[in-house]
Amino acid sequence: MQQLNKSEWKAIGFVPIDGQKPSEIITRYYPHRHEHHIYTRDQVREVQPVNVRPEADYEVTPENVANATMLINRSAKRYRNAARSCYEMGAYSFATANKEKKERLYHLKDKGVRWLIETGHLECTAKHGSMYFYTGLDRSFHSSIAPALEPSVCVDEEMFVEAKPRDTKEKMRLKDAIHLITNLSKDIFMTHETYDDAIEAIELQDRERPMTHEEFSVLSDMEAI
Repeated sequence: MQQLNKSEWKAIGFVPIDGQKPSEIITRYYPHRHEHHIYTRDQVREVQPVNVRPEADYEVTPENVANATMLINRSAKRYRNAARSCYEMGAYSFATANKEKKERLYHLKDKGVRWLIETGHLECTAKHGSMYFYTGLDRSFHSSIAPALEPSVCVDEEMFVEAKPRDTKEKMRLKDAIHLITNLSKDIFMTHETYDDAIEAIELQDRERPMTHEEFSVLSDMEAI
């Protein structure tokens, strides 16, 4: 019988039935102590659909593209952690679904980075392994997209810091960011080879902790808005 914690059920549109107690409580100690309250399929109910706002049409400006790219990148990392967490718990179908979402988002992230490079708003300033470090518009991005000229500076991974998206008058949602980047000029495309290289490079060097309950909840809330 399928068993998931509350956040994992919420991510696929289910919540525990009122009054239900967890069928099991799993305690983990890395990176810190936290409990997973596990529920079976017969202990949860499907969440009723709600009316949601459609994607907002943000103007294609360097600032908006950079914000959207940053937001997509952060979401991709959360899906990566979610995929790993589901796999470790034996929820393989959910691990696969999260992995596919992660790869789609990384593809969009690099499309946004390429647009910013081609329009002159990002510059390659350093390299770490097979990844390049681009800066501009007070932001920084990792990418496997190679610049025209190899940077002379090689740095440690600890120096790569990707800032949060800037607050705007109307907060950009994940669906807005995806809509904006998806519809960028068709003249700027990543090749399939570059995309595969990007995914491989990110997975090789970006080994982070499993996703916490709080991060899973944030991810679910971002998608539901």
